[in-house]
Amino acid sequence: MSHWRNTAFGLVLLTLLADLGLAVPALRYGAAFFLLWIGPGLAWGWHLAGGRRPGIEEGTVGLGLGFGTTSLLALALSYLPGPFSGRLLAVSLHLLIASTILPPRYRGHRDAWGTSGNPSVSLRVLCVVVVVISSLFRLVSLGYSEFQGDEGVIMVRAAGILTGSPDQLFLHQKGPLEVLVPMSTWSLSTTINEVQARLPFGLAGIVGVLAVSLLGARLLNRRAGLIGGLLLAVNGYFVGFGRIVQYQSLVLMMTGLGLLALWLWQEGGEDRWLLAGAFLLACGLLAHYDAALALPAALYMIVGGLHRRGTGGTEKKRFSLRSPLRSLGLWGKPSIPPSLVVAVALAVAVLVLFYAPFALHPNFAKTAAYLRAERVGTGGPVYNNLLRTLPLTTLYNSTYYVVFLALMLAVAGFRPFRRWGLVVPAACVLLLVVGAGPVGAGLRARPEATTEGQATTEGRLYGAAVAAVVWPAAVVVS
Repeated sequence: MSHWRNTAFGLVLLTLLADLGLAVPALRYGAAFFLLWIGPGLAWGWHLAGGRRPGIEEGTVGLGLGFGTTSLLALALSYLPGPFSGRLLAVSLHLLIASTILPPRYRGHRDAWGTSGNPSVSLRVLCVVVVVISSLFRLVSLGYSEFQGDEGVIMVRAAGILTGSPDQLFLHQKGPLEVLVPMSTWSLSTTINEVQARLPFGLAGIVGVLAVSLLGARLLNRRAGLIGGLLLAVNGYFVGFGRIVQYQSLVLMMTGLGLLALWLWQEGGEDRWLLAGAFLLACGLLAHYDAALALPAALYMIVGGLHRRGTGGTEKKRFSLRSPLRSLGLWGKPSIPPSLVVAVALAVAVLVLFYAPFALHPNFAKTAAYLRAERVGTGGPVYNNLLRTLPLTTLYNSTYYVVFLALMLAVAGFRPFRRWGLVVPAACVLLLVVGAGPVGAGLRARPEATTEGQATTEGRLYGAAVAAVVWPAAVVVS
């Protein structure tokens, strides 16, 4: 009990010192950064830990929850008439941090994996290595240039909200978080420059890389988590967008932490992780629509968690399609736990806070048309965008990096097939080689064709036939 009180009062003391820092011009930005992006995360980590010292996963997920909470409070306050009030935002965050003084509702425990309480040395080393390398690429020389491109648009939107323009977020055609983050910082620090605006996005990028590393360690092992984290830490795309005021780092952090929380719920069945995962994924959708790409993985984890509940938390019972379908209410008597209903309601409430008024705004129709035409591409046949993605990938990354990933992916493709040895991978390679003729002929039949979506009907039908044979076979024998 004394340790809990010492931790809680220590966090409150840091918050009071940050309040004093707001009164000193030289310390104002650092104090605002702590109050907005660090303090709430520490408070959420404390709540996730149940009053004891937060573990690595609890602290990391807590930082994401802190980002989401600050952004949602700023969103709600932006709807009030008149100029935006940074003081109201600070008061709201103080209430969250002060809640750590209250006795915890449950007592946290240390899990068998060693991430709660006192993490193992190997896990600490993994996290330190990933964080240090990510920080070197994302935080050094953040003021290398003035605001450029979309950064300027975002900062103009933020300035509009601060001065009381009510519909800046609805004119943005993207999620509101990339505007709310610099706007919140600006409201408390009273001034802002390139470094100050970009730093929260750099922090989000680092937390996102750490989240993916921890998720890989949970799914496979710590070596896989380290390798995945290092590859992502030096990925040029995420490094580049982690150094500017834009949504990509926020999406990476929110979706990575959301999936990590859902996996922890699947393993342990603790509802705190389910609620955290739902909240984080909803915040990811407030950052950008791209976060929807994480929803299939989230659904897989939820179905897996429901299956574990149906088998009493053991893996000995043979998996049956009937169990998860019954859990989802699609087979027999439904057995959906109340916590899942609450989690879905929480996610919906988060999304409604922005998308409900946005749907009533005249710019919503224009945004929907843009998404259909540019993002989804409903005007033509389905294709995988590989030929469009390759130039962008080599622009942000070294060609050697891309080739290395492709080779490692090919090697990894041979590993899961243990039942039939190399028969299935060899058959897949053979089909690709044989299929190069018809597909290539189909593309050559139309010299202007530059994407797979523009290939001839024969090439597309052949590809569909190959996929219909290869994918079911891979699922059966893997």
